[in-house]
Amino acid sequence: MSVIQNANLLKEINDVATEAGLKSDNDFLKQRLAIPGYKLLYGAPVLIVLSAPDGEFSAANTACAATNMCIAATELELGTCYLAGFLLAFTAKPELLQKIGIPEGFKPRCGMIIGYEGPNQIPGMEWIEDYSNINYVD
Repeated sequence: MSVIQNANLLKEINDVATEAGLKSDNDFLKQRLAIPGYKLLYGAPVLIVLSAPDGEFSAANTACAATNMCIAATELELGTCYLAGFLLAFTAKPELLQKIGIPEGFKPRCGMIIGYEGPNQIPGMEWIEDYSNINYVD
């Protein structure tokens, strides 16, 4: 696990991932990145990158760990967000792995950002309260 608080490194990860995302085949991601002011890391002061060696359950295990950390941080009245899009930065610029201290044989699987919540100021990112895609089966 790597806890990143260095503002310059956070900006570099955000910028490299953004550039890679705009070149990707992921239309949803490209749409989000096109929103003026949108940042993959949302300007948060802390990014935690969870890494693991290759294994059948590595992605699930790190996702579960991140979820538990998000719940714990919320209890401390901190805002959190589970992330994966920023991982593009490490494929686009592998030297970032060393910069954040990922051990050899491990790879970043997911991450989360932590900070104090602020108002949503990004157009198009408002919460949509449409629950029509939930199926209830009796």
